[in-house]
Amino acid sequence: MRQKDLFTLSIVLLFLLPVFVALYAGVTGKISGEVTDADTGEPVIGANVVVEGTSYGAAADLFGQYFILNIPPGVYNLVVTAVGYDTVKVTNVTVLSDHTTTQNVKMRSTVIKGEEVVVEGKRPPVEKGVTSTKSYVTTETIESMPVESVGEILRTQAGVTVKGGTHFRGGRSGEVQYLVDGMPVKDPVYGQGQALSVSTSSIQEISVQTGSFNAEYGNALSGVVNVITKEGNPNKFSGSVSYWTDDYGFSSLNKKSTNYDRFELTLSGPEPVTGYFLPAFGIRLPRDKRLACFASFSAYSEDTYLQYNREYKNGNLTTEPINTPWRLQYEKYSFLGVFDIPEKRSNELSWAIKLKQNLSPNLKYRFSYIGDWQKWYSWDWDYLYTPMSAYQNWSTSRQLSFSLTHTLSPKLFYELRVSNFYTTRKLLPGGHTPDWFKVDSSAIGVLDDWRDVNGDGEALVRVPWYDVNNNGRWDWWEPWDSVVTHDSTVYAVVIDADTVPVYAVDRWHDIWEGDTLVDYYVQDTVSWTDSLGREYDIVYYNNDSAWVYGPEDTSVSLYTLYRVDTLGIDTLPPQPGEEPWTDWNANFTFEPRWTNYPSSLSPMDQPEPYDDGEPFRDGWPYDVDYYATGVVLEETTWVDANDDGSPQLTEFIDANGNGVLDYRNTFCDYVDLNGNGRYDVDEPGEPFLDLNNNGYYDPPNNKHDDWEPYIDVNGNGRWDDKDGFFDRGFDRWAVWHERSSNLWIFKGDITAQVDFHNLMKSGFEVQLNHMEMNEVQYPEVWYDKEPDGNEYGRQGVFRSFYTRSPKNAAFYLQDKMEYGGLIANIGIRFDMFFQAPEVLTDSVEQETEDILKGWIDKVYERRYKFSPRLGMSYPITERSKLFFSYGHFYQLPGYDNLYQTPTQGSSAGRLLGNPSLDYEKTVSYEIGVAYAITNDITVQGSGYYKDIYNLLNTLQGRIGGGTSPISQSVYMNLDYARSRGIEVSVTKRYSHYWSMAGNYQYAFAYGKSSSDRSGYDVQFGREAIPLQDMPLDWDRRHAVNLNLDLRVKKGDHPVVFGLHLPDNWGANILWQWGTGYPYTPSEKNPWYTGTPGAKEWERNNSLRLPNYSRIDVKLNKDFSLKKFDMSFLVQIYNLTNRRNINSVYGDTGLWNDADVEDGLGNGDPHDWDPSRRTPERNIRVGLELSW
Repeated sequence: MRQKDLFTLSIVLLFLLPVFVALYAGVTGKISGEVTDADTGEPVIGANVVVEGTSYGAAADLFGQYFILNIPPGVYNLVVTAVGYDTVKVTNVTVLSDHTTTQNVKMRSTVIKGEEVVVEGKRPPVEKGVTSTKSYVTTETIESMPVESVGEILRTQAGVTVKGGTHFRGGRSGEVQYLVDGMPVKDPVYGQGQALSVSTSSIQEISVQTGSFNAEYGNALSGVVNVITKEGNPNKFSGSVSYWTDDYGFSSLNKKSTNYDRFELTLSGPEPVTGYFLPAFGIRLPRDKRLACFASFSAYSEDTYLQYNREYKNGNLTTEPINTPWRLQYEKYSFLGVFDIPEKRSNELSWAIKLKQNLSPNLKYRFSYIGDWQKWYSWDWDYLYTPMSAYQNWSTSRQLSFSLTHTLSPKLFYELRVSNFYTTRKLLPGGHTPDWFKVDSSAIGVLDDWRDVNGDGEALVRVPWYDVNNNGRWDWWEPWDSVVTHDSTVYAVVIDADTVPVYAVDRWHDIWEGDTLVDYYVQDTVSWTDSLGREYDIVYYNNDSAWVYGPEDTSVSLYTLYRVDTLGIDTLPPQPGEEPWTDWNANFTFEPRWTNYPSSLSPMDQPEPYDDGEPFRDGWPYDVDYYATGVVLEETTWVDANDDGSPQLTEFIDANGNGVLDYRNTFCDYVDLNGNGRYDVDEPGEPFLDLNNNGYYDPPNNKHDDWEPYIDVNGNGRWDDKDGFFDRGFDRWAVWHERSSNLWIFKGDITAQVDFHNLMKSGFEVQLNHMEMNEVQYPEVWYDKEPDGNEYGRQGVFRSFYTRSPKNAAFYLQDKMEYGGLIANIGIRFDMFFQAPEVLTDSVEQETEDILKGWIDKVYERRYKFSPRLGMSYPITERSKLFFSYGHFYQLPGYDNLYQTPTQGSSAGRLLGNPSLDYEKTVSYEIGVAYAITNDITVQGSGYYKDIYNLLNTLQGRIGGGTSPISQSVYMNLDYARSRGIEVSVTKRYSHYWSMAGNYQYAFAYGKSSSDRSGYDVQFGREAIPLQDMPLDWDRRHAVNLNLDLRVKKGDHPVVFGLHLPDNWGANILWQWGTGYPYTPSEKNPWYTGTPGAKEWERNNSLRLPNYSRIDVKLNKDFSLKKFDMSFLVQIYNLTNRRNINSVYGDTGLWNDADVEDGLGNGDPHDWDPSRRTPERNIRVGLELSW
């Protein structure tokens, strides 16, 4: 950061720090209410309200009103005491993050000490303090639902769609802010998704905001997801261990298995050292200062329904293994040296440790360490027979967080936090780095082609030859080249060596000075040892001097240094078993390419070798048996005795007695005795094999017939033409990618209940980010521009290497006002972005401005944005409310959009980052109503409208403001989108053994583009840029989510039709339904009925996929075993086995047929891509033990 930026930031901080202003994503809640006399309704002044088992509490004021701040999410009991009244205990009071729980208490007076009155706490059916759409998913709900990740939980929420990412209310997937315990865990490089995975066993609560959100939340346009993790109880030890699998131990039962395994362990209670170890030596902390600890560990592995190493039939996974040498070899990990754990296609470890201690009743701290490690193999249908080529992915993320909370009074507390979020990501094609690939620097620019004829994965090549007829073997008439072999390379100096003896060899020598070939010759060599015992090879030249080469050292540095390549020549034709090799760059060195570049040649996908036509003996005498031995070819016996170039009868052996010399001519010669124009088996001619038994010879027809022998290279039992599946190697990009981000976050906040009507928050946040990017694409292509000084410097068309350290700061002020029934959230937020100092160095800044001239005027050093927020809620009746929200929301693009580097080869379609990008912006409106039909059933409806400005896209132009012949695309704030919709939700609280939550949405998501790079992609024919708003890829018109939970608690035995049911069990059913997402048809699509003369862009997303429907079920039966509780669990995904369509081909509108030329529904094997459908039914069983 430049000095003036640092000064600016410091002044702002100094101004705001005295009031502890802090940006703060709410991770605690509030309980408030009134304590009144049950008989008179008068306030019970001074009533003491305490959260049982904690230090949280408050006293009722003159109006009987109380509030308790800063309570972690969870379920608590309230104990209310007052002189002259019975003690009241309110159970099951639920506290949610960033939320006020209203709990009113009625007390009955007593003359003598009375008994404790127990009342069950219930949340009001309508939460009047919520001013926009916000939902909470508690740990109890998560445990009962058939879900296992945050992503699956989000899919059940109204306004959330999943199509190439998670979208909130029509926004792009990167417009959602993800928090863990209030701290950001979003990938800062690409600005996408939750970069830190948290096991569901560690989650206390998830809050999901799809509507407008308060000023304390920033860097989000469409929504906020805040995952609150569990905390330990310092006075109670508890834990759980569980295991899930879909492997039943028998192959007959595992036909639909995805090889799924999950293990989870949680421990909660006193921290071991201060809770157990020290007390053993008599050292004990006071009960209220004990250190609480929560720890969890989760391990997951699965092959998923998209599995490598197995065959598919009609898009369905079979139990048959593929039979190629390119099978994916999964690693094994040793567990404590006792046994090995095999990895699978998807593998993940996650862990969490959280410590909490009260240093005093008013001062507490928290420390957490949350992390995850993932390794997975990307799915690519093209790699069905070469899964070893699949991209290997690694990611590691961890969050270290420390917070200190100081309660200055019951009405005022502040919190200071520091967090370090570190994440790494690695992507390797087949597990290889770029230096594994060869690089061709010749004018041809293409490495060698090689056909793995026998499918063993080994290159059996010696000399180049071309398999013209694609039968997998060399035929005498097919072209081939002798090859120059490289014996050695040494360095040489010229000396006088007249007295050295001469010995002849059959070699020649290319002599280089630097990179220039200065001479070559064939001459004699000897060996020579100098006086120091060093051995040299000496080559005589012109009989008066010699080239001497040997060890490079200072003793020969006085002479001109040359490089001498000793070469030979191989003149033996291709032999049986040797495979075809095309030496494109004619360097006599076998350098096979492993990428599909240039893809127009499809070098990684070739027809399998086969014998085209029936085999015959070319040049053999007529009527000789096909398998005869000792047959003489006439052409091999001719000796031109008189040197006239014409064969005479006396100069060769006339084996067939026809009086002429017969040559091999590649045709099956015969005499057509019956004149039918074909060679029948009873006619004279060269012998052949009638393989199809049709009675005549079948010549080559340039296509494979079923009876023709072939080499089954991929072992799938059928002959394959160019079928779309790779025979070996990688896609043309072969991307190698390694990046890291190290984000330090500093926060402080103050929360003040100014009076009973005003809860004020104010806060700041500072983010210090350090990112490193390393990426190479097209590693087999020589990088032909100025060296960038980074690793693998000779390789790649696209090279992106940078280190950047941008900074951000934000401030907000917010007031939650409660007057009568009216509740208003009013806030203002100020965001600042400070440019990475690496960009602002004089040379880099000038170079950037020169390259981006015509796109930007200058590199901006900083950006500022103010965003107002307003939310209001007004009760219509005791059971209903009206709410409204409005806000401006800003978000920075992913940093790679700013810093993607211009180090791209001359053949690249240049795409550059833009460090002067501005914030993207959303203006959102929402109005809604909530109504409690009964105490248990609540209905809420809302409508929203969003305008989204300054979205990213790319703009193409010429470098230097139009003066250069070189064009490039640059990211710019060009795009616009809009979304609107209506949402209705219905909830029924648990009663009469069941509860329910359901929602429906009717929505529109329109815009110019679904991608931030469509302007770039259009250059390569991938899509057309529309001239008006079109449905976005994730535009789903109708959607329904319904979750029904049936649960019988311990000790209850409901009677159904006279039958007493068992207790302690549950069944949860989740149904998700939605209309189809849009897709873009081609002009050939039979379902497309466009207007004649319509523009190409008018077809964009003009048709729809079929509707989506899925039912998942989770069952549990619980048992008690002394101090332990055991649960037997069954989870059924896709109960009805409905295979929903994820994507279709534009030509046909079908998922399993890519073209219409051969009629609909006649897809080739490659068309049946299983990833175009959702998984089959999958049943998992689990066992959990808790205490």
